[in-house]
This record gives sequence, C-alpha cells and structure tokens, in this order.
Amino acid sequence: MTPLQSDQENPARRTPVIMPVYSSEFWSNPFGTYEALRKEFGDVVPIILPNGVEGWLVIGYDTARGLLHDPRLSKNSQYAGPNWHTSHPNTVEGTSRPVFRHMLTMDPPEHTRLRAIVQKHFTRRRVEDMRPRIEKLAGELIDDIAHANTIDLIDHFAVPLPLRFICELLGVPLSDEKKFREWSRLLVTPELEERHLIPRVAEELREYLTSLATMPSEDHSLFSALISHYKGGELTIDELVSMGFLLLVAGHETSVNLIASGTLAALRNRDVWLKLSAGEIDPQYIVEEFLRLDSPIDWAPPRFAREPINVAGERIAAGDTVFIGISAANRDPKQFRCPHMLEQKRPELASHLAFGHGIHFCLGAPLARLEGEISFKLLSQRFPSMQLVKAPEELQWRPGPIMRGLRSLEVRL
Repeated sequence: MTPLQSDQENPARRTPVIMPVYSSEFWSNPFGTYEALRKEFGDVVPIILPNGVEGWLVIGYDTARGLLHDPRLSKNSQYAGPNWHTSHPNTVEGTSRPVFRHMLTMDPPEHTRLRAIVQKHFTRRRVEDMRPRIEKLAGELIDDIAHANTIDLIDHFAVPLPLRFICELLGVPLSDEKKFREWSRLLVTPELEERHLIPRVAEELREYLTSLATMPSEDHSLFSALISHYKGGELTIDELVSMGFLLLVAGHETSVNLIASGTLAALRNRDVWLKLSAGEIDPQYIVEEFLRLDSPIDWAPPRFAREPINVAGERIAAGDTVFIGISAANRDPKQFRCPHMLEQKRPELASHLAFGHGIHFCLGAPLARLEGEISFKLLSQRFPSMQLVKAPEELQWRPGPIMRGLRSLEVRL
C-alpha cells in the first residue's frame, strides 16, 4: 500500500513533539532533529508549537510530495479545528485576517481564478525579459560595496536586490522600502515576543495597500494592472490588497533567503565558490542545489484535513493542521543520495520540492531562480576571495516555522 491510502487501521496518536520554532539555535541546524524524528516516527510526526497550535509535520519526501497535491487537504482555514483558531495570531473571529486571505490560503475555484489573473506576469518568458534590469540593480549594489572590507551581505545585497525589484515591479515607492521590509519581517518571521504586533501590522499594511489602490495611477506597474482588474469587477478590494501583500512578501523573502543561504553554502565549500567565479559551474544548476540543500521555505504554509486521512501509518483527523516539511523532505536519504552534501552534479536534483508541488507550486519560482542565478554569478566573479567572518555555527537564524533564513551574513570581500 502507498503512504496515502486511507484503508489502514487507525493507530493511537502518539505524544506530540514540542517544536522550538522560535529558537535560532534550532534553525541553525534543524536537520539533526529531522533525522532523529525520521528514525522515531517515520514520515509523519505529531507536533505542537510554542503558540499552542497542534498538528502534524510531514518530513518524508514521497509522503510530502503526495500531500502537496492531495485535495483532501485544504488551504482554507475554515476547515481547521478549534485549536488553530484559538492559538494562531493570524485569525480573528474564526477567519484569517484580510491580508492573509490570498491564493496560498484558498482552494479551487477561488485559487484558480486569482492565480489566472496574475500568473501571466510571471511566466518564464516574461521573467527572462526582467534579466537586464535585475542585472543592473545587482551591479549597482555590488559597486556600492566594492570598496568595503567587511559587510553584512544580507543588509547590503540579499535584501535590497529582490526588495527593490519587486517594489519597482509593483509600482510601490522606493521610499517605502524600509517600511515594507519591517512589515514583512513582522508578518512572516516575528520573534515570539513580537507576535502580539501581528494584528496591528496587518492592519497597517492593509490600509497602505488600500490607499495605493484608490490613488490615480497611469504607470504600467503590476499593481496598476491589478487595480484595473479591481475596477473591472474581477477582484474585490480585499482580494486586491491580499494579492499585493502576497506579491510583496513572496516576491522578495524567498530570494533573500536563497541568496544568503546559497552564498553561505558556497563559501563553506570553497571550490564551489571558486568554480562559480571562474565560470566552471552553471549558476542555473547550482541554484537548484542551493534550493534543495537549504530550502528558503522550511515548512509549507499549513493545510487542514477536510476528512480523516491515514498517512504513513498515522491517523490525521478532520480539522487537523498539517505542515509539509520542505527542507526535511529535500534531505530525505531515500530520495537524495548524500542529502546533507552540496553536490556539483546530482542526477535526481530536478525532483526537489523547494517551490512546492501541484496547483500551489510557487508562482514566483522563475523570478527567485533568476535573482539567485544573477546574484551568485556576479558576486563570485566580483569577489572571488570572499570569506565568512564568523564560523557557520556562530550565525543566527530568523525564527518561525515557514521561512528559514539568516539574520545576517558578515563577509570579508
């Protein structure tokens, strides 16, 4: 029988594992924990988060890939049990706050309708047309740091490159760049003691995007295109605002983490950095290995069981919350040989799940890949002698169960 069949006996649920998802120490190397859990539980682990959310963490590759497109799991929190609504800060009166009701929290047909509106702007061909502008922005940022000795690569490159580009693409004033960065941080990876700020920050962002939507605009930005859909009755104001939030956040957070963790991986494997610099490694290939090795999204946004499901020997009840562990699945030794190693040639690489699978496959994947490719190529060519200032084990990682990224990455140029 396959792991997703539903006719197994219902085993008793085991004691959930407390996952320290707000601990930088945990995120500095979660893979040891995942391996221990894999040995004890197999593919599916009962968990509880510090905020009280209970559910399941899927860490096996085959099971994760199957559940990513299993229609018995919904992205809509209306199917969540009471534990989710009483424990999660992104809900109010039983439903998600408006900025969080976007494509990633919807099922067909609503998801299909909204994705169709914006998908044409992120085809591979359209994204490839963005290459000259991204290269120019990257070159300008590199010029700005070229005469420095030591910099924080995240503050001076990994954040401003994708953030400036997505703001430019959407038509958001560059003067608001820092404001958006802080909103994004608080909504995506808040510290445990900052979680109470989420309602206020969500409302601030909603008010800001609503004001942009009601202002006259004659530019050719993506947000202006979305406003035309709103004025044409194809989007409600809440859908327009949540779409703007999703594109702003997803449009840069994934790339920030990819650029930073990929650079870290290459600098830890010096020959990879030097071969990149000399043009001996295809940057398009190495981006995929960086994505597999340190997935920018560690756990996929939650799903909720519409009905009871037996998965890999565990009984998932209707209403249960399910997290798909992307990073754990991408280091499953049953799928990837020597999964903890950075490989310069990996035949099975195309199967990685860093951008998900199925109808919710990441809309911005082509853009993130392009920004990563350009970044690694230009940085390695300009700074072949780049070195880490701190030992890898001394680096701090941002908290939270969804995104996995470094707080800072000090390098000597």
